[in-house]
Amino acid sequence: MNKKIAVVGAGLIGTSIALRLKQKGKDVVLIDKSFTEQPASGGNAGIIAYCDIFPMIDAKLLLKIPFWLLNPRAMVSLKPSYALKMFPWFIELLKSTSPKRKEGYVEAKLSIMKSALSDHYTQIDQQDIERFIAETGTYYLYSKQSSFEGDANVRKLKAEHGYEPEIVSANDAYKRIDGLEQGVYKAVFEKDSANLKSPMGLLKYLRDKAVGLGVELKQDKVSNIRRNTDKIYLDFEDGNFIEVDEIVIAAGAYSRKLVNDLGFDIPLDTERGYNVTIPNSPFKFNVGVIAKDAQIAISSLDDGLRVGGGVEFAGIDAKPNYERIDVMLKLAKELFPSIPTDRGERWMGCRPSMADDLPVIGQHPRDRRISFAFGHGHLGMTMAAVTAKHISNMIVDGKTDIDLTPFRVDRF
Repeated sequence: MNKKIAVVGAGLIGTSIALRLKQKGKDVVLIDKSFTEQPASGGNAGIIAYCDIFPMIDAKLLLKIPFWLLNPRAMVSLKPSYALKMFPWFIELLKSTSPKRKEGYVEAKLSIMKSALSDHYTQIDQQDIERFIAETGTYYLYSKQSSFEGDANVRKLKAEHGYEPEIVSANDAYKRIDGLEQGVYKAVFEKDSANLKSPMGLLKYLRDKAVGLGVELKQDKVSNIRRNTDKIYLDFEDGNFIEVDEIVIAAGAYSRKLVNDLGFDIPLDTERGYNVTIPNSPFKFNVGVIAKDAQIAISSLDDGLRVGGGVEFAGIDAKPNYERIDVMLKLAKELFPSIPTDRGERWMGCRPSMADDLPVIGQHPRDRRISFAFGHGHLGMTMAAVTAKHISNMIVDGKTDIDLTPFRVDRF
Protein backbone atom coordinates (compact mmCIF):
# COMPACT_ATOMS: atom_id res chain seq x y z
CA MET A 1 0.00 0.00 0.00
CA ASN A 2 1.34 3.44 -0.97
CA LYS A 3 2.12 5.59 2.05
CA LYS A 4 0.29 8.91 2.35
CA ILE A 5 2.41 12.03 2.77
CA ALA A 6 1.05 15.35 4.03
CA VAL A 7 2.83 18.54 3.02
CA VAL A 8 1.89 21.32 5.43
CA GLY A 9 2.20 24.69 3.70
CA ALA A 10 1.24 25.50 0.11
CA GLY A 11 3.65 28.27 -0.72
CA LEU A 12 6.14 27.78 -3.53
CA ILE A 13 8.31 25.45 -1.42
CA GLY A 14 5.48 23.24 -0.17
CA THR A 15 3.79 23.13 -3.57
CA SER A 16 7.07 22.20 -5.26
CA ILE A 17 7.63 19.41 -2.74
CA ALA A 18 4.11 18.06 -3.25
CA LEU A 19 4.60 18.12 -7.03
CA ARG A 20 7.93 16.30 -6.89
CA LEU A 21 6.66 13.66 -4.49
CA LYS A 22 3.66 13.01 -6.71
CA GLN A 23 5.92 12.73 -9.75
CA LYS A 24 7.81 10.06 -7.82
CA GLY A 25 4.60 8.09 -7.34
CA LYS A 26 3.63 9.10 -3.80
CA ASP A 27 0.12 9.70 -2.44
CA VAL A 28 0.21 13.37 -1.41
CA VAL A 29 -2.13 15.80 0.35
CA LEU A 30 -1.16 19.50 0.33
CA ILE A 31 -2.54 21.42 3.31
CA ASP A 32 -2.86 25.17 3.84
CA LYS A 33 -5.20 27.50 5.69
CA SER A 34 -5.90 29.33 2.42
CA PHE A 35 -5.33 28.67 -1.26
CA THR A 36 -6.64 32.10 -2.30
CA GLU A 37 -4.51 34.51 -0.25
CA GLN A 38 -1.19 35.68 -1.65
CA PRO A 39 1.59 34.15 0.49
CA ALA A 40 5.18 35.35 0.76
CA SER A 41 5.85 33.14 -2.29
CA GLY A 42 3.58 35.32 -4.41
CA GLY A 43 4.41 38.71 -2.94
CA ASN A 44 8.15 38.78 -3.52
CA ALA A 45 10.22 40.72 -6.04
CA GLY A 46 10.56 37.78 -8.42
CA ILE A 47 14.37 37.63 -8.37
CA ILE A 48 15.98 34.18 -8.47
CA ALA A 49 19.18 35.27 -6.74
CA TYR A 50 21.30 32.14 -6.92
CA CYS A 51 24.46 34.25 -6.63
CA ASP A 52 23.49 35.36 -3.09
CA ILE A 53 25.88 33.09 -1.23
CA PHE A 54 26.94 35.45 1.55
CA PRO A 55 25.12 36.18 4.82
CA MET A 56 22.64 39.03 4.83
CA ILE A 57 23.25 39.38 8.57
CA ASP A 58 26.12 41.03 10.42
CA ALA A 59 26.88 41.68 14.07
CA LYS A 60 27.13 45.41 13.28
CA LEU A 61 23.40 45.37 12.56
CA LEU A 62 22.70 44.94 16.26
CA LEU A 63 24.14 48.41 16.91
CA LYS A 64 21.20 49.80 14.95
CA ILE A 65 18.53 48.33 17.22
CA PRO A 66 17.89 51.64 19.05
CA PHE A 67 17.16 53.32 15.70
CA TRP A 68 14.90 50.44 14.66
CA LEU A 69 12.92 50.86 17.90
CA LEU A 70 12.51 54.61 17.51
CA ASN A 71 11.44 54.75 13.87
CA PRO A 72 8.52 52.47 12.88
CA ARG A 73 8.68 53.77 9.29
CA ALA A 74 12.38 53.01 8.80
CA MET A 75 13.19 50.39 6.19
CA VAL A 76 14.29 48.15 9.06
CA SER A 77 12.20 48.54 12.20
CA LEU A 78 11.59 46.68 15.46
CA LYS A 79 8.25 47.06 17.20
CA PRO A 80 9.03 48.01 20.84
CA SER A 81 6.41 45.64 22.27
CA TYR A 82 8.03 42.76 20.36
CA ALA A 83 11.66 43.55 21.18
CA LEU A 84 11.90 41.26 24.22
CA LYS A 85 10.52 38.30 22.25
CA MET A 86 13.18 38.91 19.59
CA PHE A 87 16.05 38.86 22.10
CA PRO A 88 16.86 35.10 21.79
CA TRP A 89 16.77 35.43 17.99
CA PHE A 90 19.29 38.29 18.07
CA ILE A 91 21.55 36.29 20.41
CA GLU A 92 21.62 33.41 17.92
CA LEU A 93 22.28 35.92 15.13
CA LEU A 94 25.29 37.21 17.06
CA LYS A 95 26.63 33.67 17.50
CA SER A 96 26.34 33.02 13.78
CA THR A 97 28.59 35.93 12.81
CA SER A 98 31.87 34.31 13.90
CA PRO A 99 34.42 33.86 11.07
CA LYS A 100 34.17 30.06 11.31
CA ARG A 101 30.37 30.08 11.07
CA LYS A 102 30.50 32.51 8.14
CA GLU A 103 32.89 30.25 6.24
CA GLY A 104 30.59 27.29 6.80
CA TYR A 105 27.65 29.41 5.68
CA VAL A 106 29.22 30.18 2.31
CA GLU A 107 30.09 26.53 1.71
CA ALA A 108 26.53 25.49 2.54
CA LYS A 109 24.99 28.13 0.29
CA LEU A 110 27.30 27.27 -2.61
CA SER A 111 26.29 23.62 -2.37
CA ILE A 112 22.58 24.32 -2.56
CA MET A 113 22.63 27.29 -4.94
CA LYS A 114 24.55 25.51 -7.70
CA SER A 115 21.37 23.95 -9.08
CA ALA A 116 18.80 26.47 -7.80
CA LEU A 117 17.95 27.80 -11.26
CA SER A 118 18.13 24.54 -13.20
CA ASP A 119 15.85 22.88 -10.65
CA HIS A 120 13.22 25.54 -11.36
CA TYR A 121 13.39 24.56 -15.02
CA THR A 122 12.77 20.89 -14.25
CA GLN A 123 9.46 21.75 -12.58
CA ILE A 124 8.11 23.75 -15.52
CA ASP A 125 7.05 22.14 -18.78
CA GLN A 126 9.48 23.05 -21.56
CA GLN A 127 6.90 25.00 -23.57
CA ASP A 128 6.00 27.11 -20.52
CA ILE A 129 9.46 28.17 -19.31
CA GLU A 130 9.51 31.48 -21.18
CA ARG A 131 6.14 32.37 -19.65
CA PHE A 132 7.70 32.50 -16.22
CA ILE A 133 11.50 32.86 -16.22
CA ALA A 134 13.90 35.27 -17.92
CA GLU A 135 17.67 34.93 -17.40
CA THR A 136 18.19 38.68 -17.58
CA GLY A 137 20.14 39.42 -14.40
CA THR A 138 19.81 42.00 -11.65
CA TYR A 139 21.04 45.58 -11.20
CA TYR A 140 22.08 46.82 -7.78
CA LEU A 141 21.80 50.60 -7.63
CA TYR A 142 23.98 52.61 -5.27
CA SER A 143 23.10 56.21 -4.46
CA LYS A 144 26.14 56.80 -2.26
CA GLN A 145 29.84 56.30 -2.88
CA SER A 146 30.26 54.98 0.67
CA SER A 147 27.76 52.16 0.23
CA PHE A 148 29.23 51.20 -3.15
CA GLU A 149 32.73 51.02 -1.69
CA GLY A 150 31.38 49.22 1.37
CA ASP A 151 30.30 46.30 -0.82
CA ALA A 152 33.67 46.00 -2.58
CA ASN A 153 34.67 42.96 -0.53
CA VAL A 154 31.40 41.19 -1.31
CA ARG A 155 32.02 41.73 -5.03
CA LYS A 156 35.58 40.44 -4.63
CA LEU A 157 34.45 37.30 -2.82
CA LYS A 158 31.72 36.63 -5.37
CA ALA A 159 34.27 36.88 -8.17
CA GLU A 160 36.47 34.36 -6.34
CA HIS A 161 33.54 31.91 -6.40
CA GLY A 162 32.84 32.35 -10.10
CA TYR A 163 30.28 35.14 -9.96
CA GLU A 164 31.64 38.24 -11.69
CA PRO A 165 29.62 41.42 -11.10
CA GLU A 166 29.90 44.17 -13.72
CA ILE A 167 30.37 47.73 -12.49
CA VAL A 168 28.14 50.09 -14.44
CA SER A 169 28.28 53.89 -14.58
CA ALA A 170 25.24 55.94 -13.65
CA ASN A 171 24.75 57.10 -17.25
CA ASP A 172 24.85 53.53 -18.56
CA ALA A 173 22.39 52.45 -15.89
CA TYR A 174 19.99 55.19 -16.99
CA LYS A 175 20.27 53.96 -20.58
CA ARG A 176 19.77 50.30 -19.72
CA ILE A 177 16.83 50.50 -17.30
CA ASP A 178 13.59 52.03 -18.55
CA GLY A 179 12.27 54.71 -16.19
CA LEU A 180 15.49 55.08 -14.18
CA GLU A 181 16.45 58.75 -14.45
CA GLN A 182 18.31 59.95 -11.36
CA GLY A 183 19.83 59.22 -7.96
CA VAL A 184 22.50 56.69 -9.00
CA TYR A 185 26.19 56.96 -8.09
CA LYS A 186 27.15 53.55 -9.51
CA ALA A 187 25.37 50.33 -10.40
CA VAL A 188 26.46 46.70 -10.32
CA PHE A 189 25.03 44.18 -12.76
CA GLU A 190 24.79 40.56 -11.59
CA LYS A 191 24.25 38.33 -14.61
CA ASP A 192 24.05 35.28 -12.34
CA SER A 193 20.42 35.72 -11.41
CA ALA A 194 17.10 35.30 -13.17
CA ASN A 195 13.69 36.91 -12.90
CA LEU A 196 10.19 35.56 -12.55
CA LYS A 197 7.60 37.33 -14.64
CA SER A 198 4.83 36.48 -12.16
CA PRO A 199 5.66 34.86 -8.80
CA MET A 200 1.99 34.23 -8.01
CA GLY A 201 1.41 33.00 -11.56
CA LEU A 202 4.16 30.40 -11.15
CA LEU A 203 2.74 29.26 -7.81
CA LYS A 204 -0.72 28.74 -9.33
CA TYR A 205 0.80 26.96 -12.34
CA LEU A 206 2.71 24.48 -10.17
CA ARG A 207 -0.29 23.91 -7.93
CA ASP A 208 -2.53 23.20 -10.92
CA LYS A 209 0.11 20.85 -12.30
CA ALA A 210 0.29 19.00 -8.98
CA VAL A 211 -3.49 18.71 -8.73
CA GLY A 212 -3.61 17.48 -12.31
CA LEU A 213 -1.30 14.64 -11.33
CA GLY A 214 -3.49 13.73 -8.37
CA VAL A 215 -2.27 15.79 -5.40
CA GLU A 216 -5.15 16.36 -2.98
CA LEU A 217 -5.72 19.88 -1.62
CA LYS A 218 -7.05 20.35 1.91
CA GLN A 219 -7.85 23.86 3.14
CA ASP A 220 -7.49 23.95 6.90
CA LYS A 221 -5.04 25.08 9.57
CA VAL A 222 -2.99 22.45 11.36
CA SER A 223 -3.10 23.14 15.10
CA ASN A 224 -1.26 20.12 16.46
CA ILE A 225 0.77 17.08 15.42
CA ARG A 226 0.40 13.72 17.20
CA ARG A 227 2.15 10.49 16.39
CA ASN A 228 2.61 6.89 17.41
CA THR A 229 4.72 4.15 15.92
CA ASP A 230 2.21 3.52 13.13
CA LYS A 231 0.68 6.84 12.10
CA ILE A 232 0.98 10.61 12.30
CA TYR A 233 -2.17 12.58 13.15
CA LEU A 234 -2.72 16.18 12.09
CA ASP A 235 -5.29 18.01 14.20
CA PHE A 236 -7.10 20.94 12.58
CA GLU A 237 -8.56 24.07 14.13
CA ASP A 238 -12.10 22.98 13.24
CA GLY A 239 -11.74 19.89 15.46
CA ASN A 240 -11.20 17.36 12.69
CA PHE A 241 -8.00 15.42 11.99
CA ILE A 242 -6.40 13.24 9.35
CA GLU A 243 -3.93 10.40 9.66
CA VAL A 244 -0.94 10.05 7.37
CA ASP A 245 2.27 8.05 7.19
CA GLU A 246 4.72 10.91 6.69
CA ILE A 247 4.68 14.70 6.85
CA VAL A 248 6.70 17.60 5.49
CA ILE A 249 6.54 20.86 7.44
CA ALA A 250 6.90 23.65 4.89
CA ALA A 251 4.68 26.28 6.49
CA GLY A 252 7.10 29.19 6.33
CA ALA A 253 6.88 31.51 9.32
CA TYR A 254 4.06 29.38 10.72
CA SER A 255 6.34 26.35 11.03
CA ARG A 256 7.73 27.35 14.41
CA LYS A 257 4.80 26.18 16.54
CA LEU A 258 4.55 22.87 14.71
CA VAL A 259 8.27 22.26 15.12
CA ASN A 260 8.07 23.24 18.79
CA ASP A 261 5.34 20.61 19.23
CA LEU A 262 7.89 18.08 17.98
CA GLY A 263 10.44 19.12 20.61
CA PHE A 264 12.68 21.59 18.77
CA ASP A 265 13.15 25.15 20.01
CA ILE A 266 14.38 26.92 16.89
CA PRO A 267 15.29 30.60 16.34
CA LEU A 268 12.70 31.19 13.62
CA ASP A 269 10.98 34.55 13.45
CA THR A 270 9.43 36.78 10.83
CA GLU A 271 10.88 39.58 8.76
CA ARG A 272 7.69 41.21 7.59
CA GLY A 273 7.99 42.70 4.12
CA TYR A 274 5.71 45.11 2.28
CA ASN A 275 5.03 45.92 -1.34
CA VAL A 276 2.67 47.65 -3.70
CA THR A 277 1.93 46.36 -7.20
CA ILE A 278 0.98 49.13 -9.62
CA PRO A 279 -0.95 48.20 -12.78
CA ASN A 280 -0.44 49.96 -16.11
CA SER A 281 3.08 51.17 -15.37
CA PRO A 282 4.43 53.90 -17.68
CA PHE A 283 7.62 51.89 -18.15
CA LYS A 284 8.72 48.25 -18.23
CA PHE A 285 12.05 46.44 -17.89
CA ASN A 286 12.94 42.76 -17.79
CA VAL A 287 15.72 42.83 -15.18
CA GLY A 288 15.71 42.78 -11.42
CA VAL A 289 16.43 46.11 -9.72
CA ILE A 290 17.53 46.48 -6.11
CA ALA A 291 18.21 49.92 -4.65
CA LYS A 292 20.86 49.18 -2.05
CA ASP A 293 20.73 52.40 -0.05
CA ALA A 294 16.94 52.58 -0.06
CA GLN A 295 16.69 48.82 0.69
CA ILE A 296 13.89 48.32 -1.82
CA ALA A 297 13.36 46.25 -4.94
CA ILE A 298 11.59 47.51 -8.06
CA SER A 299 10.27 44.75 -10.30
CA SER A 300 8.51 45.04 -13.64
CA LEU A 301 6.22 41.99 -13.56
CA ASP A 302 3.36 40.74 -15.70
CA ASP A 303 1.16 41.70 -12.74
CA GLY A 304 2.41 45.31 -12.77
CA LEU A 305 5.27 47.37 -11.38
CA ARG A 306 6.10 46.12 -7.88
CA VAL A 307 7.90 48.23 -5.29
CA GLY A 308 8.73 46.35 -2.13
CA GLY A 309 11.22 45.47 0.53
CA GLY A 310 12.20 46.48 4.00
CA VAL A 311 12.16 44.45 7.19
CA GLU A 312 9.74 44.84 10.07
CA PHE A 313 10.23 42.80 13.23
CA ALA A 314 6.77 42.73 14.77
CA GLY A 315 5.67 39.10 14.88
CA ILE A 316 3.18 37.22 12.75
CA ASP A 317 0.00 38.58 14.32
CA ALA A 318 0.63 42.35 14.39
CA LYS A 319 -1.53 44.49 12.11
CA PRO A 320 0.17 45.73 8.92
CA ASN A 321 1.67 49.21 8.97
CA TYR A 322 0.98 50.27 5.40
CA GLU A 323 2.58 53.67 5.97
CA ARG A 324 5.82 51.81 5.27
CA ILE A 325 4.72 51.53 1.64
CA ASP A 326 4.41 55.31 1.39
CA VAL A 327 8.05 55.53 2.47
CA MET A 328 9.10 52.96 -0.14
CA LEU A 329 7.27 54.80 -2.91
CA LYS A 330 8.97 58.05 -1.94
CA LEU A 331 12.36 56.33 -2.10
CA ALA A 332 11.51 54.71 -5.42
CA LYS A 333 10.53 58.06 -6.94
CA GLU A 334 14.00 59.39 -6.12
CA LEU A 335 15.23 56.91 -8.74
CA PHE A 336 12.18 56.46 -10.97
CA PRO A 337 10.41 59.85 -10.83
CA SER A 338 7.52 58.77 -13.07
CA ILE A 339 6.37 55.93 -10.79
CA PRO A 340 2.64 56.41 -10.11
CA THR A 341 1.79 56.68 -6.41
CA ASP A 342 -1.98 57.11 -6.64
CA ARG A 343 -2.90 53.47 -7.22
CA GLY A 344 -1.79 49.91 -6.64
CA GLU A 345 -2.52 46.87 -4.51
CA ARG A 346 -0.79 46.96 -1.13
CA TRP A 347 0.45 43.81 0.56
CA MET A 348 2.31 42.58 3.63
CA GLY A 349 3.82 39.12 4.07
CA CYS A 350 5.97 37.30 6.61
CA ARG A 351 9.38 36.07 5.55
CA PRO A 352 10.37 33.03 7.66
CA SER A 353 13.85 33.92 8.87
CA MET A 354 16.29 31.78 10.81
CA ALA A 355 18.71 33.68 13.01
CA ASP A 356 21.73 32.20 11.22
CA ASP A 357 20.24 32.99 7.80
CA LEU A 358 20.22 29.33 6.72
CA PRO A 359 16.99 27.41 6.11
CA VAL A 360 15.99 24.16 7.76
CA ILE A 361 16.07 21.36 5.19
CA GLY A 362 16.15 17.73 6.23
CA GLN A 363 14.55 15.02 8.32
CA HIS A 364 13.79 14.63 11.99
CA PRO A 365 16.95 13.13 13.54
CA ARG A 366 14.95 10.47 15.40
CA ASP A 367 11.90 10.00 13.18
CA ARG A 368 12.47 9.85 9.44
CA ARG A 369 8.74 10.08 8.81
CA ILE A 370 9.00 13.82 9.49
CA SER A 371 10.78 16.23 7.13
CA PHE A 372 11.39 19.97 7.36
CA ALA A 373 11.62 22.66 4.67
CA PHE A 374 11.25 26.20 5.99
CA GLY A 375 13.13 29.30 7.12
CA HIS A 376 14.48 30.44 3.74
CA GLY A 377 14.18 34.15 4.60
CA HIS A 378 14.60 36.41 1.57
CA LEU A 379 15.49 33.47 -0.69
CA GLY A 380 12.47 31.19 -0.44
CA MET A 381 11.55 31.58 -4.08
CA THR A 382 15.18 31.18 -5.17
CA MET A 383 15.62 27.95 -3.23
CA ALA A 384 12.10 26.51 -3.61
CA ALA A 385 12.80 24.04 -6.40
CA VAL A 386 16.19 22.86 -5.14
CA THR A 387 14.73 22.38 -1.65
CA ALA A 388 11.89 20.33 -3.13
CA LYS A 389 14.38 18.19 -5.03
CA HIS A 390 16.41 17.35 -1.95
CA ILE A 391 13.38 16.72 0.28
CA SER A 392 11.69 14.45 -2.27
CA ASN A 393 14.93 12.56 -2.95
CA MET A 394 15.49 12.08 0.75
CA ILE A 395 11.96 10.77 1.35
CA VAL A 396 11.78 8.49 -1.68
CA ASP A 397 15.41 7.47 -2.26
CA GLY A 398 16.82 7.92 1.23
CA LYS A 399 19.68 10.15 0.03
CA THR A 400 20.58 13.48 -1.57
CA ASP A 401 23.51 14.61 -3.70
CA ILE A 402 24.68 17.27 -1.21
CA ASP A 403 25.44 17.28 2.50
CA LEU A 404 22.40 18.70 4.31
CA THR A 405 24.10 18.75 7.72
CA PRO A 406 24.37 22.60 7.81
CA PHE A 407 20.59 22.80 7.37
CA ARG A 408 19.55 20.28 10.05
CA VAL A 409 16.76 21.22 12.46
CA ASP A 410 18.81 20.42 15.60
CA ARG A 411 21.87 22.51 14.73
CA PHE A 412 21.25 25.05 17.51
